[in-house]
Amino acid sequence: MLSRVAEQLYWMARYLERAQNLARRLNVMTVLSVDSSRPEDAWARLLGELGETPGHVADLDDMSMLHHLTFDPACSVSVAWGVRHARDNARLVRDIVSREIWQLLSQMKTTLDVPADWGAQPDGNGCAEVLNQVTLHAHAVEGLIDSTILRDEGYHWLQIGVLLERTLSTLHVLLAYADLWQAASGLEPTIAMAILKSVTSYGAFRRAYRTSLGARDILEFLLFEGGFPRSVAGGLAALRAAVAALPEPAPALRQSLGRLAAQVVYDGIDQVEAVGARSYLWTLSDRIGQVHGDLSARYFQPEVVEA
Repeated sequence: MLSRVAEQLYWMARYLERAQNLARRLNVMTVLSVDSSRPEDAWARLLGELGETPGHVADLDDMSMLHHLTFDPACSVSVAWGVRHARDNARLVRDIVSREIWQLLSQMKTTLDVPADWGAQPDGNGCAEVLNQVTLHAHAVEGLIDSTILRDEGYHWLQIGVLLERTLSTLHVLLAYADLWQAASGLEPTIAMAILKSVTSYGAFRRAYRTSLGARDILEFLLFEGGFPRSVAGGLAALRAAVAALPEPAPALRQSLGRLAAQVVYDGIDQVEAVGARSYLWTLSDRIGQVHGDLSARYFQPEVVEA
């Protein structure tokens, strides 16, 4: 497979997963900002999780912030930006993605295309409906990838993009609340539910832990529960298998992924508490982020630098 085709499939999957994750987070935020005693703190955590604060975001109220992060195509962390870039990459590999996938991506883009006038945009309920549609359509695309794509190298690149983005997203949610994992006061129930729902894990967590929503149990579940696909351990195990299916994976890449997967298998919540939750999560996030660099160096076309 040409390196540019592999890269386009990889980024199509990453952008779509990123848009889906943000759509879910924003839906959770609309509830948390009402129920929380400090809604401004919830928005600050979300912006910190995104890793970018648009220049004029400080002057926006909650509804304008929701519109901005949902519909603004010029905001590089918005849902609309992610969907548009997923579709742009899919357009370049139309011979690989199925017609049904292309139609769904086009429908998602149309859903997020709104007039430039902020006053013409949906209210809170309208935003929630749009975000729900984006989330459901993204899940439908995942199902179509599994059911309509040949299990060749292109399929593995789509899986790698999804799994890398998903694992990093879970870590970013955990990092956004890093100061609360070992706080003596524990987690407020509304915040605990918001964290779990942000990674669609509330039901799965309740099946695994039938106790109260304790911070220690939530952190342990989202980091080390290998049976849950959106946990860090579950994501790394699946990512390792997808990379192993590529032709001639570089030894350094296989070794780094193997070490990461082994770490989250053999580490436990006691190890996290010993080094500190924030330090542990940052280190793990950096190491997983380096996987992208290793993939780029091994498989993707290098940038041409003009003399």
